[in-house]
Amino acid sequence: MSDTSNDIPLLSIVVPTRNRQDCALSLARSLHASTESSFELVLHDNSDDDSLGRAIADLGDARLRYIHSSEKLNMHENFSRAIANARGAYLCGLGDDDGILVEPALRIVEQAQVEGVDAVLTAIRSFLWPGLRHWLWGDLGGKIFPTHRHFSTSRQLDPVAQAVDVFSDATVNGLRRLPRLYHGIVSRAALDRLRERSGSYFPGGSPDMANAMGLAYCTNALTYDPRAAVISGHSRKSGGGTGAAGQHHGRIEDQPHLPPGILDRWPAEIPRYWSGHTIYAQSAIAAAEDVAAGPLPPFAFHRLYAACFIFDRKEYRGDVIAAMRGNPAFGPALVARTAVSAAAMFAIRVRAFVGSIWRYRIARSGQRAFSDMEDFISDLSARRDW
Repeated sequence: MSDTSNDIPLLSIVVPTRNRQDCALSLARSLHASTESSFELVLHDNSDDDSLGRAIADLGDARLRYIHSSEKLNMHENFSRAIANARGAYLCGLGDDDGILVEPALRIVEQAQVEGVDAVLTAIRSFLWPGLRHWLWGDLGGKIFPTHRHFSTSRQLDPVAQAVDVFSDATVNGLRRLPRLYHGIVSRAALDRLRERSGSYFPGGSPDMANAMGLAYCTNALTYDPRAAVISGHSRKSGGGTGAAGQHHGRIEDQPHLPPGILDRWPAEIPRYWSGHTIYAQSAIAAAEDVAAGPLPPFAFHRLYAACFIFDRKEYRGDVIAAMRGNPAFGPALVARTAVSAAAMFAIRVRAFVGSIWRYRIARSGQRAFSDMEDFISDLSARRDW
């Protein structure tokens, strides 16, 4: 069992939540079962009532800290207040339907602290909560998928090089290997540097991408650890859940979770609607503008347009074309590069679809279905499977 002095936990697990008491309580109970002492869970609850707080209090665990705010907050504000209330030397940000294996997480943080490392990426597991239906494959609730690992061994990474890599991909493949708070581990010192430079822990429309891109320019050292300490949960109300259901699109003005004034920082080159691709692009550019000391790396807009054409709804194609025309580089070369990228992405989409048949066959096989995150983590911990 690890411990720290002066009542400062080694790791703070920060979780913003709103009106998803069942998910958040399952996460809290999974942590309550741990015998480790040098962590804390900070649940910042913006729910309509504080019933979650009463359930947490019944556990009688000082490691589980609950803060309720009745003031209506957007996602950025809720997450920021959770961070502000955290006391740990390192922080890990989770959604309320996510999970973490505390024992390997603390061993990873202990090593990072000794080596003076600001940020650590770990392997990620995925868990589908009961009740979640895939738009094509139907009910997959309670199932798990193979662990995703970038590398099979630990290694050092250059955080700024990771930012350049994400810009060259136009954020199409997500955060890739950027340092991050959400589903990652980062020092309080690095988070404070980000806030000092940008005025926010999340300087962009999407908290995870904005934070990760900002940290790339505020992190002194980044490592990758292949141990699977973090569990990405997908429930009906989460981003992953809506994505699985094919509902991850809409007009920017209709997204109450976005920060106010986001349209004032929406580049003309980015299609003017909300999807995973467009909000990631906006967030990466905004964060880098706020934090990077020098010129930004080139952003591959042709890949963004191709992804929007291939993966987003047909009703937004007019917005994509308008953004292309608003790009100062618009011309035959941009159109040609977009077309080539779209053809490549279509082939990737077909290959991914074929691969998903194998993955979903595993998920729908006779393997055990777990009732919630607590049940899943209990099973992993008993088998020490990380």
